[in-house]
Amino acid sequence: MGLIAQRFAEAAEIRAASVADWLNDDEDDGMRTPSGVRVNRAVALGLTTVWRCVDLLSSAVSMAPVDITLKAGGKSFPAYGKPSWLKLPNPADPNYNGSDYFGEASLSMLLEGNYFAFAFPYVFDPQIIKLLDPARVDVLPGPHYRVRNERGEVVGEAGPMEMLHGWWLKFPGALRGISPLEALRRGIGAAVAAEDFGARFFGQGATLSFGVEVPYALEDESKVKALRESLRAKYVGSRNSHAIGILSDGAKFVPNLSPTPEQAQMLATRKFSVEDLCRPYGVPPSMAGSQEPGAASYASGAVWDMQFKQRAVQPLATRIERRHERLLEVPPSITDPDAEMQMRFNLDAIARADLLTRMQAHGEAVSKGILTPNETRALEDRAPLAGGDQLYMQQQMVPINQLGLASPAAPAARSTEAAA
Repeated sequence: MGLIAQRFAEAAEIRAASVADWLNDDEDDGMRTPSGVRVNRAVALGLTTVWRCVDLLSSAVSMAPVDITLKAGGKSFPAYGKPSWLKLPNPADPNYNGSDYFGEASLSMLLEGNYFAFAFPYVFDPQIIKLLDPARVDVLPGPHYRVRNERGEVVGEAGPMEMLHGWWLKFPGALRGISPLEALRRGIGAAVAAEDFGARFFGQGATLSFGVEVPYALEDESKVKALRESLRAKYVGSRNSHAIGILSDGAKFVPNLSPTPEQAQMLATRKFSVEDLCRPYGVPPSMAGSQEPGAASYASGAVWDMQFKQRAVQPLATRIERRHERLLEVPPSITDPDAEMQMRFNLDAIARADLLTRMQAHGEAVSKGILTPNETRALEDRAPLAGGDQLYMQQQMVPINQLGLASPAAPAARSTEAAA
């Protein structure tokens, strides 16, 4: 190895060991932003908008049915058997299923930009697959993976045949994907600072209700303190609300010493932070609770659902699908050298239309020979019927090169009618 290559390798190893150090749940850790707030996973999830976006996306992926398809000889076989890890990633833990697994993988990608799944005995048709905390996995050139415990001690190592590494976005030559929290820490920090200020504004009185002006100088600090305590005892608290104030010696009340929330634009800042945090995840603000006019109109509900599926869930699901296809092995009985296994999340339920629209779509699918009646009944969670497994197509449909030609049966039918 040359000197330059060695230096690059050493720098990559140092960065791999420290890149995720900031991303933990310690309140005092994390990168400080210009707003004075340290951003880490716990702080980011404390924002209701971030929590909602992450929950929407991870839940959409985890609850979607998973289809495994074998493609061979130009044909697809969607009913092919599913691997055991898809139902129980870890047979030793029957309470942990495939839905939990994909939910955690989505969560790791949405917050840290990476997920790491250890496969046993290896990635091809594994028996056990376990997700690791991405903040405790170092990626070294090779690639090679080093796993640490909560104290930072190395407890295991793995190679590419034992580790499934997925990422959201990654620079060429980088060892890890870009963390959304690290890339968006300025916006997240500003939103946390605005929320913290709002809590203090209303909870601890970050504004002065009124002041008292006297026509003489109060140089004695003890007199100032005595006057302040006297006013607080008479006018502060729910029991003293609407009390009548009486001042003497030329003193007078001075109201409105601090700006109102509207004047401080605190409410506008918090409203803007909702859209600002939804934008990177592709989540429509109305789905995160935005109350801005036009954000949650009934007419736009179906449009928002479709955009949420196409622009938010689909990119996330596709990245997970492509990486997990490494775990699928073509059966030995398939001799086609170009055969491959594909994994797909069925996301149709996200943009599920109303009853009338669904029935019209089912009718079109059955009449065009795309789905059988029983397949459409299964989409509506209804039991199959006898004879419903056949494909149907309208009789008047003919090949396009025969348009305008009389059918062979037509002359015979007319001659029979004339004879009668």
